[in-house]
Amino acid sequence: MESEAFDLKDWQKFISILLGFCCILGLLAGCSQKEALPEENRLAYSLSSSVVENSPVETHTYDLSFLLQENQMILDCCWVDTNRLLCLTASQNNEAAEENLPSEIRLYMLYKGDSTLELIYQGEQFGNQLQKLPQDKVAILSAYSITVFDYNRNQIVNELEINNDEESGNHLALSPNGSQIVYGDENGMIHLVDEKNETIGQLEPRDLGYNFLSNPIWSKDGNYIACFCGYEPYSYDDIAIAPVDELDNAQALNYEASEDFYPVWPDQGDHLLVLHNFYNNPDNLPRSLSVLNPDNGNEIKTIALDNRFNSISLIYADTSTDIYYFVCDQQLYRQQGGQAAECISPQGLQVYSDMVRFLANGQKCCILANDTAGNISSLYVLEFD
Repeated sequence: MESEAFDLKDWQKFISILLGFCCILGLLAGCSQKEALPEENRLAYSLSSSVVENSPVETHTYDLSFLLQENQMILDCCWVDTNRLLCLTASQNNEAAEENLPSEIRLYMLYKGDSTLELIYQGEQFGNQLQKLPQDKVAILSAYSITVFDYNRNQIVNELEINNDEESGNHLALSPNGSQIVYGDENGMIHLVDEKNETIGQLEPRDLGYNFLSNPIWSKDGNYIACFCGYEPYSYDDIAIAPVDELDNAQALNYEASEDFYPVWPDQGDHLLVLHNFYNNPDNLPRSLSVLNPDNGNEIKTIALDNRFNSISLIYADTSTDIYYFVCDQQLYRQQGGQAAECISPQGLQVYSDMVRFLANGQKCCILANDTAGNISSLYVLEFD
């Protein structure tokens, strides 16, 4: 009997160990799978794509018009790596927009290599803009909220609503690493908060000799903030630069080299770019781009730009190689150093500055293209040497 009791206990231990081992295998298997949409809701499409003939650079086009037939309006897209584009769409729900309710959004991953489009998320969220973040994440931005989405696990990992007691939706901007947010309020102050919406610091216009600060933007390394300074709400009489860790050391540049100036941080490098006579140029004054040192506001160099265009917008800049991309009169142009700008967009395609998305290293860009009704219906992908 003692021997039989011993054997029974051994058998129970064996079963317990076996069940535990199976549980561990199950957990490991679960961790290795995507937490995606249920199988019945997950969709993949084979896209119609083609090479654009006689284009100045290698160009492919992808037809997305079928999304409009599914009542999906394309809002934005961003590169997540060299071969994948994440696309944000929303249902065309006028009632939700009028009542300030979240829209039904969808996220699609476009795989450039095999021309497929996969639905990886759908749900009700605020947001109409995407921003790439580190560690396989993107932010979905609206005027008052930020939703962080993990595009490899296909799930939302954080949601943050900015306090809007002071109507704080004046150009809310998320830091490059997604850990801090900067925005302006209706009184002209700039607020810096962390991802838990706790205040880190503030910029007051009177400390810079002005009445109103607006439109803050981040340097690409996240170390600086630049913003407009003005005497009237949302005016731009000057540019201020502030180290994020030392907001008290903000300085106004007092930069008056032209009729207007707009601050831009280049995608490669962390000098501040100032654009002269880009937008307000009725007298056809010389257009130029100045590269400034953010530590002291000193000018490093100035690059002369083409004056033959009616409108010009800077889209991408790499100050280390002196390569700049502009949208000029609804065409995409590239300029290197002091050389003449060359048109590189496909013939007949109208290009708008808010519809061009560059890969971070500048080797590719995506152009969102409208149909005759003004809806985004296709993507053009341009590849550069």
